[in-house]
Formats: sequence, structure tokens, C-alpha cells
Amino acid sequence: MGHARDIEPTPTVRGTTKPVALAYARRLLDRGRLSEPDPHCRGCGHRALDHGLDGLPAAERRRWFRPERIACRWRSELDATAPPCACSQWRPSTFQRTAVDGVGVAQVVEAWIEIPAGDWIVAYRLVNDRGTPVVGELRLFPAEGARPGPGQWSGELLGPEARVPRGGITARVLRRIRVRAYLRVMTEVVRRLRAAAPKLAQRLGWATPAEPAAEARPGSRRGRKGRPPEFYAAIARDYVAAVARGSWRPVVDVATRRRLRVTTVRDMIRRARSLGLLTLNGPGLRGGALTPRADALLRRPRRRRGRTRRRRGRAR
Repeated sequence: MGHARDIEPTPTVRGTTKPVALAYARRLLDRGRLSEPDPHCRGCGHRALDHGLDGLPAAERRRWFRPERIACRWRSELDATAPPCACSQWRPSTFQRTAVDGVGVAQVVEAWIEIPAGDWIVAYRLVNDRGTPVVGELRLFPAEGARPGPGQWSGELLGPEARVPRGGITARVLRRIRVRAYLRVMTEVVRRLRAAAPKLAQRLGWATPAEPAAEARPGSRRGRKGRPPEFYAAIARDYVAAVARGSWRPVVDVATRRRLRVTTVRDMIRRARSLGLLTLNGPGLRGGALTPRADALLRRPRRRRGRTRRRRGRAR
């Protein structure tokens, strides 16, 4: 089994549909993201679609579950000469006919990073933590040739009949997992999502943060003039690069490279977050991703400052 940090992770962000238990999904999802099965009429046993309730938007499908005076339009597909259904009122079934009636389809957005590790695959599910993607779930499953999508394998359908490497998951396999290996490609995951689906990035909390409040104009306050935003963007870039290399002390690495104090660099990174150049994170946690504002500042051509020499007159 290869070492997890020696293999380049592959980020994947996708939208998919999944079968879900309706009793559980109704508490978590709005009706726009949940599709419920077509119920049957207690009077004739035909579907809601046969009673003229077809073409309803997802938000109006609650009509499927209340009685209405809608005649059934059912006709036998086997015998075209058979008379139509005589049921004149839609009376929905209030109980579950089969186990399938309690299952619906939900729209789910998933962000995964998978790391091939020999005969296994380590999959990290990313979730939003105050603007920063963090690991919400870690899965370890066998590497298979054909899989339905990231983070999934045949064991979800086959159960105990699924095939795994001999001996299954052992302590040796678990010791080689690096939980924070996803940090190396975290910025790339956020950048892909912002470019491909900006509305989705906003919903997940990974969109462009709001512009910070305007600072006081030069000369409106006394004291030393502050550094420009470009400077803090460069500090944030060095910090993200240190995290991507797998450093356990990224602040120290940036301080060593720039020949600054560790406390000074820590304050600079905090300042970069407040300026909207680096995604937020919790206290004591490292990491983050560059924001589009930081990328724009880093792409800006550097301004050259000309030196002016002042000649002092001789005192007479």
C-alpha cells in the first residue's frame, strides 16, 4: 500500500441523485430537492398521474396526498376498447403499500477527494466550516475498476457479498491513512467549484466573501501607514503553499522564509483573513484557501516605486 501523502489526491465536486428514506429526508431537505413516489388511489388503485395530477412542480406535489374531485383517466394498455376507469374522485392512499413507497429521490451535492492507496481508496467527504472545506467523513474501501461515483463502491449494494482484499482492513492499513492529506488540494477544489457552479459555491459557503469595510484614508489618522492588500495576499499565498506541502508548522515556515517573527506572521495571516484574502477557519485550526480577491491582487502587476533623493541645503 502506497503512502497517502506521496500520491496526488483527485478532487471531485458533483451533483447527483440518491434514493433516500422519505421520513428522514423530509426533515432535512426542502421539497424542491426531494422527489416522492407517485401514490395510488384507494378507490381504483390507479396512480395520481392517471387522475390528472401529472405535470405538477415539486413544490405542488403535496396535492398528491389530499382528496380532490378529479376523474381517473386510466385506460387499459392491453385492450384499447376497454371502458375507462369510472372513479370520479382522487382518494390517495394514506398508508404504505410496499417498501418502495417509503423511498424517494433526493438531489445531493457532494465534494470528495480520493487518494488511491494500493488495493484501497481513501475518500474524504468535504463539508463547509465557516467558509473553509474540512473533512466531514472518511471512507476506506477497495479499489474497484467501475464505480458509480466518488466515495462509493459495490459494498453499498452487495453488502456481505462484496469482495475485499484478503484479510480486509487491518491495523497496518489504517496506520497509513493521513487524515489531513486533503489540505494539499483544498484550494483547487474551491476554485473549481467557483468557476463551474458559482451559485452552488455560494450555497456551500465557498463563494467570494464580501468586501471588507473601507479603511480610513491616508492622512485621516496618525501613525505608520499600513501595508497594501497585495502584501497580505502574498503572505496568504505563502501560507497556503506551506499547508499544501504538508507542513505541520506553516506559520513558522512562512516566518523563516521571510525572516520575520512567528508572532508577526500570525498577525499578518489573521489580517489577511479579515481583509477577505483567505477563507476563515476556527481558532487553533490551520489551513484555508485563497479567495478570488487574493488571486486578483496577486495577478496585478507590481508597481515600481521610484526613489527620490532630497538634497539638503547647507545651513549658512
